[in-house]
Amino acid sequence: MGKVVDFNDYKKGVATPYTVKPRNRRCDHPRLLVNDQAHTVKCEKCGEEIDPFWVLLQYADRQRRTELQAKRYEAALSEFQKIKSEWSLTQRERRRIEKVMSETTL
Repeated sequence: MGKVVDFNDYKKGVATPYTVKPRNRRCDHPRLLVNDQAHTVKCEKCGEEIDPFWVLLQYADRQRRTELQAKRYEAALSEFQKIKSEWSLTQRERRRIEKVMSETTL
């Protein structure tokens, strides 16, 4: 017959001779602490030391996205101004036609 294992003993975890630091998977590192003397970057939220090159890439990506959004905004504003001018012209023509029609008698 096989050995019976009580699973209640394993609910506490397995004892190991070393400490395992859990990875902080949920932190997106919103606030960074830059040490300009040691040339290191640390997350203020989780305390993890971060690769400075990764931080540089994040800033470059954010800058690229900001520029792209600005270009999209400028294109949308230009299109809006064009449509607005065409719509205003249509409204002026409509008013002129209505005025002429109201003045004309049959």
